[in-house]
Amino acid sequence: MIFLRCISFLIGVAIVMGAPFVMLPESPTRALNANGTVIACISIALAASGFLLVGVAGNHFKRSLRARVLAGLLLIVPMAGSIVILTQDDLPETVWVLAPLFCSAAIMFMAFVFPGRPTRSRRLRPREASGVLH
Repeated sequence: MIFLRCISFLIGVAIVMGAPFVMLPESPTRALNANGTVIACISIALAASGFLLVGVAGNHFKRSLRARVLAGLLLIVPMAGSIVILTQDDLPETVWVLAPLFCSAAIMFMAFVFPGRPTRSRRLRPREASGVLH
């Protein structure tokens, strides 16, 4: 699990660092739009926050329902965004970027959020026979 947490942290950092470079080639052709820039920054932050949360606090998910729900909601954002963009856009560049993002978010969701609390598999110690005979 530590390997998945490290990978998740690296994916979160790559989203924050790499997303502006992916969107940079389109910037000169578009006019400066403040609303679009704010929405893009918020979507980048939401997409990266789920991965960063899993990377930093993944060991607390088995004990904390709130942390698991928060991580689930934050990981659903990149999955839903990937599905929406992939169904609307048919550019091969978006497929190469968003398909791995969707798959990694789904893997992190299934590994950390979905299992929930483990059942107690440890058996109790058998009762000792009492010293009193009937």
